[in-house]
Amino acid sequence: MESPVAPPQYYTFDEEQLVLINKVEAVLAVTRFGNRTNKNNFKKSTGYGQSEAFGFIRRRNRVPGPCRNNKRYPELWKVLQELGAKMPLSYDAVQVNFNCACNPHKDEGNLGLSLLTSGGSYTGGELHTEYGDFAAKYCGVIFDGSRIEHSNLPHTGHKWSIVFFTIQIPEHQKHHFPEGFRTTFPNYRDEFLPHIPHVETLYFPNGITKNKGKPTEYKIMFS
Repeated sequence: MESPVAPPQYYTFDEEQLVLINKVEAVLAVTRFGNRTNKNNFKKSTGYGQSEAFGFIRRRNRVPGPCRNNKRYPELWKVLQELGAKMPLSYDAVQVNFNCACNPHKDEGNLGLSLLTSGGSYTGGELHTEYGDFAAKYCGVIFDGSRIEHSNLPHTGHKWSIVFFTIQIPEHQKHHFPEGFRTTFPNYRDEFLPHIPHVETLYFPNGITKNKGKPTEYKIMFS
């Protein structure tokens, strides 16, 4: 029997975490994404909005691997990891959203708890769930987005939001991670932190496996 779902919970950031959030916000303000990130983007499940993924992600018809944005926007990925290292839960990936109008949905590719935070000069835009509405502006909301249907209420102004979450490896791809994702990539989230080893070459930087074959051998790199 599946365990009961815990309702979303607020998480209050301490002074150090708020400093890092302000740092992320400053980098977001000067980051220019490509044309493919457009306010008119539409997904049937999630609605309209601009969105970019970072970290280790699932890919349609491909083995999960590092997102290309880690290399495209290294300064943003760096500060996201600095903030993520201070979050109260572990994560594989980070979703960065801008002015999203999110339809009711579940994050079927996620596993376990996620942490949502947001900021900007906006009003409204609360996370809407069956347990009530939650304002994540400069604070955290922790919830299981894979089991709790959620959306966001309309907002006015400019809004960004960030979600730290863990991906769920599809059953047919788990043979690529015989000892589990955490063992294969033990320090991936700390790639930009000083003196911590990380795995770099199991996949090419763009996340595509070589010739659609088996992963290459590991190579341990150092920041």
